[in-house]
Amino acid sequence: FDKMIDLGVYESSEIRILRNRAAEATKNIILTLHKQFKKTDKAICLLASILKFVSTSNLEATIKQDISVLEELKQSAGLVTPIIDLMAEKNYTKALQLIQKDEKIYQDNIDLQKFYKRRKAICIIRIAKQTRIQAQNYFNDNKMDVARQYFEKTGNFIYDHLDAFVLNKSRIDELINHIKKTMPKINMKKFNQFRDNLIEETKISDEKSNDQHALTFLLDSYLMTGLIDNIKKNARTEFIRNITSVAIFFIVVLFLIAYYQSQRGI
Repeated sequence: FDKMIDLGVYESSEIRILRNRAAEATKNIILTLHKQFKKTDKAICLLASILKFVSTSNLEATIKQDISVLEELKQSAGLVTPIIDLMAEKNYTKALQLIQKDEKIYQDNIDLQKFYKRRKAICIIRIAKQTRIQAQNYFNDNKMDVARQYFEKTGNFIYDHLDAFVLNKSRIDELINHIKKTMPKINMKKFNQFRDNLIEETKISDEKSNDQHALTFLLDSYLMTGLIDNIKKNARTEFIRNITSVAIFFIVVLFLIAYYQSQRGI
């Protein structure tokens, strides 16, 4: 380009057209390579270098806009990387806290908001799953009071974060009320059938979606707390029945002893 300037042809119409074509072709190549390799800093530098030989204000404005977009992506990368790293370490609680903080700060960034929404749903599901596993372990160890607390914790956690999922809150409230009314009256032998039917009826088209996982964990938490309440109620009933039987036995024994002693006194 220096030689063209020395020769006085740099601003000629033919050269201006060639400069613009070269700039646009180079710009497209840079953006294509950026999509593949994600080298944002290099892409920004290369686009900035094109501005030196662009010949029209329209193309110059377009390239500056591309640079601006890449600058935003660069900033976004600095925001999303800590979240991705925390999730890779399975530290979902801290990742969720960071998402909740940043999504308020960057409300106007559409791309970041989409990222936050996806990652938030995943974090909530993973946290709920961890708590659900703890609850099941306590249940299997017959530690019913602690198991109930963890099942309840799972359900409350999902319910408090329903905004992260595409679920109908009114419908969920109906299902929860249905479970609460039905569980105290259900025959223990029919619990699995009741649970399976309920889960089947509420299946979402994409069974592996975060929405389906959230709904299943939520309903299951109420089902299991209801089951534990029934187990404890039956245990109390059985205990009272046994105590009553023992009491009656002793009463009969005492009566027979008293009768025998009275007969000997005759």
